[in-house]
Amino acid sequence: MRQGQVLAAGIGVACVLAVVLVAFDSVWPDWTGLKGRTLWDIAELVLVPLSLAGIAYLLSAAQRREDRAIARTREQYDTVQSYLSVITDLLRSGPLEDERLRSIARSRTLTVLGTLDANGKRTVMRFLQEAKLIAAPSPTIDLNGADLRGADLSGTGLYGAELSGCDLTDADLSGADLGSARLRFTNLQGADLSRARLVHAEVGAALLDEQTRFDEALLVSASLSEAYPYARSELARVGKANQERAEADWLAAIQGASWTGAAYDYSTKWPAGFDPQAAGAHDRSD
Repeated sequence: MRQGQVLAAGIGVACVLAVVLVAFDSVWPDWTGLKGRTLWDIAELVLVPLSLAGIAYLLSAAQRREDRAIARTREQYDTVQSYLSVITDLLRSGPLEDERLRSIARSRTLTVLGTLDANGKRTVMRFLQEAKLIAAPSPTIDLNGADLRGADLSGTGLYGAELSGCDLTDADLSGADLGSARLRFTNLQGADLSRARLVHAEVGAALLDEQTRFDEALLVSASLSEAYPYARSELARVGKANQERAEADWLAAIQGASWTGAAYDYSTKWPAGFDPQAAGAHDRSD
């Protein structure tokens, strides 16, 4: 039980005890000087000071929470600034063509993303995009496996970004520009892509669930037909069965996501068996 709950419980018990003792006046021994006291007298002696102590404690706890939040914000800021400084220095030394430098940049990037909150991840991603370090199909910094869970990327410009293999679970991508971006094998479970621009984007083989939202997204010429592949056996029969299972699972994932108001055209690639109009999307082909 938390300290605040313990304090509240203590005050409640004290209130009940005071009422009982006043109701049964004879309970008080003469030496206490409380015999014959009213409930208000008891409150002045016990409950008022106790209540004031409780208020002081709650205010102190709130101040501690605020101090921790400020410290956390400062820590996040320092972490981001340190990361940006390191990557900037690497870029100043010349194009990141050396495999060792690219490995260092990738390692630092994946590490820092795993420690940041939603806003910190947003800052790093905007830097990487604007510096053209994550441009598809051959990004300078490979984000495969990057922890972007819960990232606030709403309204951000990620045109042509290589986001394949990233973990975007519960990320906010609403209104983001993901035109020509690649999100193959990306974890989009719980992600919000409502109103996102996905023109020419590749979303095949991503992980989706019923919380994934594509409501009012623009999906013109987007590719969503590729299923997440299962490991194949050398035996053709097993390989075919695995492929059929993969396609069935991908169709179920697409059907489970939300597509209300999404727009697509004749060039948008859907998995076989999926009816986008039945799911709430509309065809904007001329």
